[in-house]
Amino acid sequence: MEDYAILVIIFLMAVCLMILTVIGYWGVFCKAGEKGWKVLIPFYNEYLLFKIAWKPSVCLIKWLCLCLYEVVSVTLKAGVLLEMLQLILPSIAFVLTVMLYHRLSKAFGHGFGYTVGIMFLPFIFVLLLGVGRSRYTRPDKYRDKF
Repeated sequence: MEDYAILVIIFLMAVCLMILTVIGYWGVFCKAGEKGWKVLIPFYNEYLLFKIAWKPSVCLIKWLCLCLYEVVSVTLKAGVLLEMLQLILPSIAFVLTVMLYHRLSKAFGHGFGYTVGIMFLPFIFVLLLGVGRSRYTRPDKYRDKF
């Protein structure tokens, strides 16, 4: 019975951290001029986050990489091409995510250290962006650069 108690505690802690992250993104969306409830809609919330911090088209590129990864993983047989694509496609998606978080940090007046914080402790750093003193400035100067 003790094993289940530990699992329940871990589960409840994970739910609390997810709730803190949602509250943070809600605040980020509100500061950026979007309605906070939009953070609750899967996929659309990520699209809006790209719109807030960068370009929505980059979100579509990320999704395309992830979808192609799934298709390649299921359809191709083992080989060098498969292994290369299975390495490259998710790596591109990861790099785009890191760039998104860096641009989000810059849009709220923070630097690279804050980007690292969002990557490893989003439930703290996104919450600080959303409910803290950070001000959102539209990142128009980043929009022209890919």
